[in-house]
Amino acid sequence: MNRGFHWNILDLKDKQILDEDKNPLLAENVVMGCLITPLQDDDGPKKAKKFKLAQRINATPESVELSAEEITLIKDVVGKLGHPIVVGRIFEFLEEDPK
Repeated sequence: MNRGFHWNILDLKDKQILDEDKNPLLAENVVMGCLITPLQDDDGPKKAKKFKLAQRINATPESVELSAEEITLIKDVVGKLGHPIVVGRIFEFLEEDPK
């Protein structure tokens, strides 16, 4: 599935969420940040897989071909590390039909 992560995350009133530097919070930054954050159950191969996926998203945030396994991985790490609004927006995006 082809997905682009270069978009602003919106709050419940569809207004831009700003990061700590007052810049729009971008999905690509959230997803990459979650992917490179180590989790307690991560072993070496899983860390490497997460790193490579973060590299691909960083290289081409407008459009990345993702496997079902990679989408599941993104949802897993964002679900564990993200704020509920961020998790909800990213899950909605990953679960919608690509346009």
